Amino acid sequence: MTSKLQYVGWQVGITYQTKKKAGLDQQYLHDLLLEMSDRGMNFVSFMMISHGLNDPIHDGYTWPTANPKLKCYTDRHCLNADTETEFLSDIIEEAGNLGFHVNLFMNGFWWNHDRVKVGYPGIRTMGNANTNDAMYHHCADNDDTWRLACDEVSDLLTYYSRGPVSSYGFEMIGREGCKCPDTMKLFNDALASAGLDRNREARAAEDFFRLWNRLRDKQVLEEFVLAIRRAAPSIEIWHHGYMELGDLGGYRFSANSYRKAGVDVAMPCVHTLMSEDMLERVLSSAEGFPVVLHVDARGGATLNYGVPAKSPEYIRNIGKWILKHNKECLKGAVFFNEPFTSQANKDAVYEVVRTWRDTGVF
Repeated sequence: MTSKLQYVGWQVGITYQTKKKAGLDQQYLHDLLLEMSDRGMNFVSFMMISHGLNDPIHDGYTWPTANPKLKCYTDRHCLNADTETEFLSDIIEEAGNLGFHVNLFMNGFWWNHDRVKVGYPGIRTMGNANTNDAMYHHCADNDDTWRLACDEVSDLLTYYSRGPVSSYGFEMIGREGCKCPDTMKLFNDALASAGLDRNREARAAEDFFRLWNRLRDKQVLEEFVLAIRRAAPSIEIWHHGYMELGDLGGYRFSANSYRKAGVDVAMPCVHTLMSEDMLERVLSSAEGFPVVLHVDARGGATLNYGVPAKSPEYIRNIGKWILKHNKECLKGAVFFNEPFTSQANKDAVYEVVRTWRDTGVF
């Protein structure tokens, strides 16, 4: 059964992959909103954090943080991060007046370790801390890491609580099979509470861990959703995960897991989706759960992130595939990342939106 798309628009990094060190300004976003409205879009997502790992000239929060502990990770160069020059509040108000669904978005549990440990000295990274990538992954089983993740969401949503923000989206949950001391303590405590001795059950311990780890992933998702609800009780919660929404893997969750956790919308990352068959599998795996596809529209390479560059032809194909495989669960598509998208690719995005409008899909 097909349905009409509810949300189509751009995700915009306030600083991420922008040309200026200060990031975007009010005029840029004002002009973009008018352009989007003229092209028939009704959704805008603002990415509120950047990381030097993927963008060497931008690193940190892009709003004026109120919590003193968070200030260590504020991007001091960002125009919007200064109380005196903050402009996104006005842009959000303008977007609401134009009829846009406004989404705020961040990567959870993903920070420059050397900077955030100033405010949260006990945070713990996951995996091999000798690699650049691992120095950004942090473990949700660590108390300081968890506090930081909850604090930043509360700070952001409190700052923009007076504007027409409809949803909050996040990526990652700080797990991915970590075996740091904090995680292993939780695991060993779980074994003990079940009456199992890890030494005597050594041969089964790895199997136990895999099962427990999957359950713990779901528990962390549920607890983080509750933390977001405490910060903004009426906001919709969207999760940005990976293809096929399966239970196996770092931050992949099934439709049932999302429902149990209280997630409202899944934003499957289809950045490596390169065929019609792959899209059909993603939509089928949603099992009726609301999905807004997170579609990469960038034509250039991303630092330290192996995503294929996209062409206008690819974007047009995505549009055609969605027309062909539109299912009731599919509620829309958000194209990423507008400031780093070539004009040719932007034109292709708007062509796709016009086709969806003309055919009545959107």
